Amino acid sequence: MILGHGTAQTDEAIIAEFCQFLEQVGQIRGAERVKDLKTVPALLRRRIEKPILQWSDEEILAAYEGKTKNTEYRYSVFLSFLFYRGYQQGLTVKRSSTHLDSNGR
Repeated sequence: MILGHGTAQTDEAIIAEFCQFLEQVGQIRGAERVKDLKTVPALLRRRIEKPILQWSDEEILAAYEGKTKNTEYRYSVFLSFLFYRGYQQGLTVKRSSTHLDSNGR
């Protein structure tokens, strides 16, 4: 948790914290970009149909399926915030059933 553990308990509080973070971080340039990124939590909530704190790895990954690179970027900004604040754990990538030889092939 690079940003320290978040204390919000509801979706609304998490989203408010995210919006405040976007305003303060200074790395995202352009008012329109910030305004656009503030819409992402609501989009993901509608897509996943569960409270943020209940999202599973599979549901998060499924939200990316078929999306454009721009949408993937937008989703990743919010999800990175959730990971860095401790609201979500890092995604667990399931290993393939294929085995690698000693040369990684």
